[in-house]
Amino acid sequence: MTALRAPQPLTLALATEVFARGRAVSSSLAHPYDCTPIEELWWLRDAPRKDRMTRRDEWVVGLRSAAEVDRIARSHSQGNFGISTVNPGNEPDPVLRDRYKALGYRPGFAQPLMVHALRDIPALHSPAVIERVTTPDLADRIAEALGQRQLLPEHFRNDAVLRLYAALVDGELAGWVRSVSIRGHSWCTTMHVKESYRRRGVASALLARMLGDDLATGSQGAVLLASHLGSKLYAAIGYCTIGTIAPFAPDRRSFSLPPRIVSAPRRARIDQN
Repeated sequence: MTALRAPQPLTLALATEVFARGRAVSSSLAHPYDCTPIEELWWLRDAPRKDRMTRRDEWVVGLRSAAEVDRIARSHSQGNFGISTVNPGNEPDPVLRDRYKALGYRPGFAQPLMVHALRDIPALHSPAVIERVTTPDLADRIAEALGQRQLLPEHFRNDAVLRLYAALVDGELAGWVRSVSIRGHSWCTTMHVKESYRRRGVASALLARMLGDDLATGSQGAVLLASHLGSKLYAAIGYCTIGTIAPFAPDRRSFSLPPRIVSAPRRARIDQN
């Protein structure tokens, strides 16, 4: 392994900002998805649009009381919204969970928020050739596999904010991952390896190439949101858990929110991680 050092450690507050801003950028391919700080919360929402096919808002929040977050979210969001709470440690706060439930929110599945200091990036061997996507042909192959576009032509440039990587085994598409540059750090999203290519080092090779390029382009640290199963893979590459993100959605039986029209899935829509 080659020691690759970055100067600034990632704090939970900074990782939360990278998560919020990175989620907004990666959700902006079909239509801009804004990220605005409001009273120390991050408000993610569709920019104004003419077709009224609006996605739900999302609020990303650190250590704030459930009542305060509920007040702020309901005073700004004009339709459907969700709340993602960021808690230190490996488990969601059970007291906070109960307070959201008492306010009429339904809890979702918590996930680890993980960071990589870019100090030790392993050199890995796998049967896959890892390529950064810089051509429409390869971008279209990934879009066809996912049913939605993963980058725009402007992202083919060397200085692009968003980079997409593909794993190819004997010319066949085996997996992909994206990296988004956020305020001197990186947000990893859309990590996927096809089932027939798993347990062959493809995912690790994708991550190692992406992290190496993150550092080479000036990133001071990388952030991602993992499933509990995926967190084992990320830990082996050098990620560590810095916090836990626990989502909450208002129970419509407890809230009087105006309905919001949501567009049907289509090829150009980006997933929400």
